[in-house]
Formats: sequence, C-alpha cells, structure tokens
Amino acid sequence: MRGAWIMENVSRGIDDRAATIATAERPGLRVQTATAVAAAAPEQGIDAAIAETSGIRIAALPGAADRPRGPRFGTLVHAVLATVPLDAATAIVARTAETHGRVLGAPAEEVAAAATVVEAVLAHDLMRRARAAARVRRETPVSWMQEDGTLIEGVLDLAFDEENITTVLDFKTDHELAAGESRYRAQLQQYVSAVTRATGRAATGILFRI
Repeated sequence: MRGAWIMENVSRGIDDRAATIATAERPGLRVQTATAVAAAAPEQGIDAAIAETSGIRIAALPGAADRPRGPRFGTLVHAVLATVPLDAATAIVARTAETHGRVLGAPAEEVAAAATVVEAVLAHDLMRRARAAARVRRETPVSWMQEDGTLIEGVLDLAFDEENITTVLDFKTDHELAAGESRYRAQLQQYVSAVTRATGRAATGILFRI
C-alpha cells in the first residue's frame, strides 16, 4: 500500500512538473515591431485596406536623379535626421553626416548626398512648422496592443503639436518605399491612432518621401 502511495505521488509530481513547464513555455505576451507588422500586412491583405481608408498624406522631397540609393544610404539619412538640430546650420549638418558616415562605412559621395538631403528636409515647410510648434517629439518610442493581445512597438520619427492637433511625420527613402507605399501608410496610421489614444489629442500623419 505504501509503495503504491509513493508511486502515485511521484507520478502526480511528474505530471505537475510537466504542466508547470508547459505553462512557462507559453509566451505571456507576444511582442512585434511595427516594421515587422507592416512587412507582413500584404500577406494578410490589410495594408491596402487601411491605406485606402486612412487620412495619411504624402509629402515629397524632389531628389536628384544621380543621388545614391540603397539601405546604407537610407540608414545614413535617417541617422542624420534623427540627431541633427532642427535649426542646424550647413556646417553642423555636414559634420553630423560625416560622423554617421564613418560609423556606417559610407563613401564620401554618400555622406555629401545625405547632408544635401537633410538640408533640403530642414528647409521644408513641414520642418518650419515643427520648429515653431508648441511641443516636438523626436525618435519617440510608441506602443499599442492589438485585438489579439500582441504588443506592437515602434518609434515615431517626428511629431509636433499645433493648437489641438498632433502631426506625425514618418521619413521614408525611395529604397524603403520600393517595398510598397501602402504598407507604410498602414503603419503610419497605426502610429497616429496610438498617439491619439495616448494623448487624447487629434492626430494626423504625413509620409515624408525623401
């Protein structure tokens, strides 16, 4: 009898341990980046649907035909835009581009072109509005919970408050937009919705093609 009792308790202990391990192996929270969600959106057929119903606008920065292209150049431009002062003089933009260019191993022509692009962005009317805004947020983390319980995390390139509305800018290079403009419209619309939920302010989004 005692032997049977021991075996029963050992068996129960093994089952309990297995159940505990199985529970621990199940993720309590799924986390995805906004970029990953945007990339998967076409497969789910939701990017175009969101893009068609969203109020996302497009602002375009004319680019030279011989401007560098590719992921490294895009990364360089984004890095300079993320760190340079919004009222930076030409010399500061150039030095910032050189610094990030060294980190990325970018050639001199890409560094010079990136500085030119950033100067053009800073001269745009949208950036004038940002400089005059009551509040400006740059490279700001944002997150929201999907209906399926997945936590989505992203980073706002730039957002600024004017009176009762927040404008969210998302900078995208030609290389990035080649993957599909509608998915980035959908991603930006999610950012706009997250800002509205977090702040209680009306928000609008502008996809800034650079």
